[in-house]
Amino acid sequence: YGTDGPLLPPCECYCRYIHEPVIRLTSVDLMASKDINNLEELFNFGNDHLSLLKAGVVSSGIIPPCYEGSEIRLEDILERMLKKPGGIEVLTRVNNIPKGSRLAVSTTLLSTIIARLMRFSGQIKNGTGLLKNEERRTVASRAILGEWLGGSGGGWQDSGGLWPGIKVITGRTALPKDPEYGVSRGCLLPEHNLLSIEEIPKDLEDRLINSIVLVHGGISQDVGPVLEMVTEKYLLKYRKEWEARLKGIRLFDLIVDSLKKGDMKELGRLTTEDWEDSIQKIIPWVNNSFTESLLHRMKEEFGDDYWGFMMLGGMSGGGMAFIVNPSKKDKFKVRVVEIMRELKDRYESSLPFIIDPVAYDFEFNHNGIVASLLKGPDARMPDLQPVSHNKIFFDKINATSEDTIRERFGFDIISHEYMKAMLKSGEIGIEKNRLPLTSTVDDVNVKEINFHKDIVTNTEFVEAGDNALHNNEVAVVTLAGGMGSRWTQGAEAVKSISPFIYINGSHRSFLEIHLAKSRKTGQLHGHRVPHVFTTSYLTHDAILSYLRRFKHFGHESHIYLSPAKTIGHRIYPMERDLRFCWNEQLRQKHDENVQKVQDNAQSALIEWAKLMGEGEDYLENRVTLRFNPPGHWYEVPNMLKNGVLAKMLNDNPGLKYLFCHNVDTIGAFIEPALLGAHIADQSCLTFEVTPRRVDDEGGGLAMIDGRVRLIEGLALPSKEDEFRLSFYSSMTNWITIDTLLELFNLDRDIIMDAVERPELGDRILKAINAVERRIPTYVTIKNVKHIWGSGQEDVYPVAQFEKLWGDMTGLKDLKTGYFAVPRFRGQQLKEPSQLDILVTDGSFDYIEGIALFQPHIREYYE
Repeated sequence: YGTDGPLLPPCECYCRYIHEPVIRLTSVDLMASKDINNLEELFNFGNDHLSLLKAGVVSSGIIPPCYEGSEIRLEDILERMLKKPGGIEVLTRVNNIPKGSRLAVSTTLLSTIIARLMRFSGQIKNGTGLLKNEERRTVASRAILGEWLGGSGGGWQDSGGLWPGIKVITGRTALPKDPEYGVSRGCLLPEHNLLSIEEIPKDLEDRLINSIVLVHGGISQDVGPVLEMVTEKYLLKYRKEWEARLKGIRLFDLIVDSLKKGDMKELGRLTTEDWEDSIQKIIPWVNNSFTESLLHRMKEEFGDDYWGFMMLGGMSGGGMAFIVNPSKKDKFKVRVVEIMRELKDRYESSLPFIIDPVAYDFEFNHNGIVASLLKGPDARMPDLQPVSHNKIFFDKINATSEDTIRERFGFDIISHEYMKAMLKSGEIGIEKNRLPLTSTVDDVNVKEINFHKDIVTNTEFVEAGDNALHNNEVAVVTLAGGMGSRWTQGAEAVKSISPFIYINGSHRSFLEIHLAKSRKTGQLHGHRVPHVFTTSYLTHDAILSYLRRFKHFGHESHIYLSPAKTIGHRIYPMERDLRFCWNEQLRQKHDENVQKVQDNAQSALIEWAKLMGEGEDYLENRVTLRFNPPGHWYEVPNMLKNGVLAKMLNDNPGLKYLFCHNVDTIGAFIEPALLGAHIADQSCLTFEVTPRRVDDEGGGLAMIDGRVRLIEGLALPSKEDEFRLSFYSSMTNWITIDTLLELFNLDRDIIMDAVERPELGDRILKAINAVERRIPTYVTIKNVKHIWGSGQEDVYPVAQFEKLWGDMTGLKDLKTGYFAVPRFRGQQLKEPSQLDILVTDGSFDYIEGIALFQPHIREYYE
């Protein structure tokens, strides 16, 4: 592949003898180098960026896996292999292909390292030239071993680059002569069936090169959840997905036939059909709005000259290919890059991009992996420019940028330094988040809860709710200040505007779904429902731009943005908190080696935190990612500080109630009967809870020391306590405005007068601080993604101080109530692996029924 000038191989590996008795590993693209002088370090695959190189050395057979934990000295092994004292230097370079590209780079790189080292050590007779077929199979099997050792989990099909030319890769049933026979139905290695000259047109390669445009869209996403879904669908054999799989198998045979005929137009038609009717039918989540918009634009612009699309790997948006009329290829290649970059600008805040989109040139390799021996003046290793560690990884910015954020968003330096001191002294921390072990935690008595089925059949509640809606007494508050770190593994993408689901002809975001529900409610009750989105310094500008771009989805006069007036600063975590957090997590039991790699990575992160300074301010990465929204307790009080509630009361004088929910609780909407029940109960706050599922992590509704309240999972005395709680909290709640203001020792006159009288702002701030001091502060661990180099990324844990809204139920002078509602109302989407639940449990149909989407949404994109 190549993007600038001459074509380069996807990856290269250089190896030479050195006088030092070490294995020197260097990665040019990662700008990382290390001298390994003992076996313990060589087998530590998770503590640095060189895990793939280490795995290549081990799986090459130079240092066999069985040597792990032995007392043999590395220098003795090297001397025996080299027949003299010394060591080896291994240098690799990946050429302009980012991590997670879905272009089989990790397996290709491993194969290259392994083949080079097998030649170097004499395991392959010829030190230069091509590999024999059996040697290729040995290298391929060892590459799979390397993927396992390094914990990357690459696929066996990715080893195709070892073989030359065009080939069909298929699985094979194990036969009596195979080592897998009697253990597995299939062989570990696939068959690589090269298409012979007799099977294909003489100019097939030219036809492919002239009609295929290979691109990378720039998006980096973890395909693990998608691959798990594929496996689950295969094992459970759901009818629709199974039929789609069978169709995919039939299409594969037709694709091979069209390839043999050299019919590029038919090839494009079939790969597109496979994408639309097979792949997406099995897992809809392989598609996204970026890809959908790109396909629409390219089809529209090139018409009949657009022949087809191919997704490469487990998700679209990374490695992809188009099949086009050869006469239009050059123009198509220019336009597809231009359009992808336009779309990246549009979606950069809502999707996790890692590089700018790019188109690759390519040609056919007729040799597979090839080796040559460099001698004389040419016997030089490629240069690795010396770059300081901090310059590579830590994008330090000047203090002025931080000061601007601190001043603009209400950073309390005194409180922050006090909390840091408490953390370092051990007075607070992850373990100290928990209630004392002497606390009694019991499941709630069902008599303490009002059940949805009883509420919705109560005509008085329904009538009261209908009247309140008709009189414009209620507004929706959607909490959208957080980034949703679990959604993109810490990337700087705003979850609320992530177009994550395809409904009624378009990909819809969380924000659009919530507005569509408010639209439906307003249509049914004859009055548009005011809607508030609480934002933070991380999300405000992106949400504002998104709403403007889509013309506020037809709600322009009824949408309020409530910007944050409180901000926290992230800190480097304490070792004790990281260990406690990891030990307490409910984790899938991994294969022994994968677990080892994970443990090594965690040890490396602990060393990183100690090196940077436990409990000190996090000073790496982009400046915005050094700060954090300090928890959703602040979201409603912010509406008092920033004047949004005052504006709402001025615009809607009859406003009495707020319906408040998290942005990822997509089934929550104003149900009149529930509103009426809240009004009748005269509670300040009424929280909704749902029946707990086995995969629900966190707290819920409990009897704590004899009092009913919500309890956060991180506050429970032990992890086992949460499984004794029958009801899980979605944090959806109904708020009576005047009663809440009374708790803060305020009223609506003060709130509204503060707009014209700045001195009242201090009174509001002190009133909020008085209640704030009664709410516990938690220490939490979040993941933050750091993108650097040429499409590389790391995920680091950081610590935050947070206060949470559910702890309002612990205030004894505040009347609270509880509704037990169906799972559809309380279903939350914290990470992409939960998306499939939407389809399988009926939530998708439920959302369609309670929402009214704006038609022709694509017009706004264009």
